Amino acid sequence: MKNILKLGLAASMLCSSLAYGVDQVTISGRLQPTIQSISTDYSGAQVSPHTVNEFILRRVYLGVDADLGNEWSGNITTRFNDTDGGSSLQKAIVSYNKSDLINIDFGYKKVGIGYEETTSSKSISTVERSIATRYFLNQLDLGGRLTGVHVNGNWNNGFYYQAALTNPTQENVGSNNGADSNVLAVTARLGYTGTSGAATYDVGGYMGLFDEQNGAQESNVWGLYGNVQVGMFDVTAELISANIETAASDSDPTGFYVTPVFKLNDKVDLVVRYSNVDSDSGLIDISDTTPNAAEADLSAFGSNVGFDEASSWYFGGNWYLEESIKVTFGYEFSNYEGLQIGLGDADVDAFRARLQLLF
Repeated sequence: MKNILKLGLAASMLCSSLAYGVDQVTISGRLQPTIQSISTDYSGAQVSPHTVNEFILRRVYLGVDADLGNEWSGNITTRFNDTDGGSSLQKAIVSYNKSDLINIDFGYKKVGIGYEETTSSKSISTVERSIATRYFLNQLDLGGRLTGVHVNGNWNNGFYYQAALTNPTQENVGSNNGADSNVLAVTARLGYTGTSGAATYDVGGYMGLFDEQNGAQESNVWGLYGNVQVGMFDVTAELISANIETAASDSDPTGFYVTPVFKLNDKVDLVVRYSNVDSDSGLIDISDTTPNAAEADLSAFGSNVGFDEASSWYFGGNWYLEESIKVTFGYEFSNYEGLQIGLGDADVDAFRARLQLLF
């Protein structure tokens, strides 16, 4: 009830504040109630963590877009179901839309790192993003939502770009104190969309330079991605790599996923995904890469304890009930290897089903 009241109050305040001098205000929302059952089993442990069986509201978003006229606009999007029961800012920008080639956003939004990461959760074909994406974006924090100046655009010949100069972390949208020395991050992305016969494709690459953040002296990330659609068949693949330098050591983690989708008809599709991560450091965390999974408490062994490698298989599908209502379901089996403290490998089995409402 408290979150519902917050949502209503926020909507009223946003509409009131944006209505003055605004040509048009549009309200949008996203609800994703989810049921999930997730079990974690360590091969070397006599007692493994409990199985998670629960209903959750995976996402509750409320967004307000304001057309300010004269090529200016704004957006504020808030999430109302953080893990602590509170709310958090998901997007807050003032935009200057000069042309298709030059669009400038000032504020807080996702940078162009990660193809799967920057594909909205309302559009991805699986319940959760891959362990590769979550390792680099959620655990290592190499991208995601950052505050700064964001530029994007596209040419008529199919090329598009994104670039940003931002704070290197998303710990505080009001300042840059999440970084060790208040340094900045530079990210860029270049892609191309086109057609060849019956095929439609989107290919590209990205890179990011993050200095002195999350305990690292320097972190660089890059990736390549591609999506091809032919008739009822669709496949997406992405490769992500990074170089992380610390005072103690350097590491070069890599990860990838491949996601084929077969559309049975306009209402139902089937999805398979394989994903793999090699940390090169023994720092893969189960809860960061498999959301909501229970795991053993490793804090007694120090802060630099984790798995060397992880892989997962996902089998699921989507049922499109209406244009704005979709059911996404899937089973994912993940294996984590290389933990060096006697618990052995870990297997995580996760079944999830999610109902999505957009308005």
